[in-house]
Amino acid sequence: MEMLMTALLTMMLAIWASPQNLLRSDELGLDITLPAGAQMVQRPGDGGEHFLIRDGQASPAWSLQIESLATENADPVAILDRRVSMTATDRLIDRGPTLVDGRPAERLWLLREGPNGQPLALGYVVIPQVLGRVAICSAVTTPDALDSIQPLIDQSFASIRLRDDPRSTGPTQAALRRGVAWLQAIDEQALRSLEGTRQVLRVHRTGPDPSELAYGTLEAHIGLRGEVAGTQGPPEAWQSSDREEGLIVTTHLRFVMDAESEHYIDRAERSWVSLDLSEEIWADQATERKGAQPWTNTELGFRTAPGLGQPQGQLLVIRSDQRTGARDDWTYVVSDQWLPRGLRWLVPATKSIGTELIAWQTWDTSSLIPRMTIRRDQITDGVHFSWSGLDGLPTLLKSNRLGQLIRASRPDGTLIDTVDDETVARIWTDAGLKLR
Repeated sequence: MEMLMTALLTMMLAIWASPQNLLRSDELGLDITLPAGAQMVQRPGDGGEHFLIRDGQASPAWSLQIESLATENADPVAILDRRVSMTATDRLIDRGPTLVDGRPAERLWLLREGPNGQPLALGYVVIPQVLGRVAICSAVTTPDALDSIQPLIDQSFASIRLRDDPRSTGPTQAALRRGVAWLQAIDEQALRSLEGTRQVLRVHRTGPDPSELAYGTLEAHIGLRGEVAGTQGPPEAWQSSDREEGLIVTTHLRFVMDAESEHYIDRAERSWVSLDLSEEIWADQATERKGAQPWTNTELGFRTAPGLGQPQGQLLVIRSDQRTGARDDWTYVVSDQWLPRGLRWLVPATKSIGTELIAWQTWDTSSLIPRMTIRRDQITDGVHFSWSGLDGLPTLLKSNRLGQLIRASRPDGTLIDTVDDETVARIWTDAGLKLR
């Protein structure tokens, strides 16, 4: 019996420590291991500045909000008092100081009557951060579930690792160094081996309310820079820079926003990267169709190689919105840690990454606000986990022996499957959706 209990405990700890449950957030300055089955409901930028996570079961037993706020007073006791504002009808379960990642913090559990008159159990932990910020994690469950849920949430609170000290930045820097080595090992032959790649993508949700979200294609071939730069005239008349060969990656996706009103977004993205990975350009165009009038948003990116007077490369991004007439541009400095945009779908097909955590700087396609971010990848027990941008939780990638994508399982429950033209056309037709 003792051996059985030990085995069960070991299995439970392994499930708890799975990278699938590890939320990484550069924006909030922390990592936290969530209870198994956690599901992302909201991330920063989706209507708020916090993560909202809940139990992934059909009837959720808990929810968890994680945020980082600016504050003039970093005292966790005072901050918790202001946040909770206990009343005479509240019943205190537990409160006191604690340590989170070696830093003094304050925790609290209480019972409170909810807005609908139903009693709730609330848990909090408040952790001071640097630069006048504080991390606040708050949990909600029911009194009936408290005995089983409170230990899970407390364990999640205890797992928090802060990003504002060398112990946390060290592993990231080591992963970025491995990312540089990975990039340096990619040669022209590796990029040319991607010639002829073509995959048909089906983006959908499963579960109690299955739905089709998008479909499209991913293609790669060796081509000239001018093909993406929009250079006019025959290639033989182009200037030499536009005739430079590189890898061109193209995705065409149609997103269904509302089938009844025939509201769709057609997105075409083309990127070119030089065969030495030192330069790239991209053109990302999204055309929204609802009724007779289409509207187009465009993003153009231009990355130049390091040169005299410019020891690091530069990235210029230009965005324009046809609906509003707005046009904005941003300039960034990039380093040898930069993962070209065209390779973001093709990492396993370009070169294996091994089992150690590997990271790159990359362009954040998950944010409405233009910015660079860090992408982290790791293969654990044969499973490829990839964290990027504001997603927080990892995307699970499944590839074939050639590194070509079979399925991507995103943290919000979205699935991206590789199928064939006939299958996706049949599925969309049967669902009453319009193909292009």
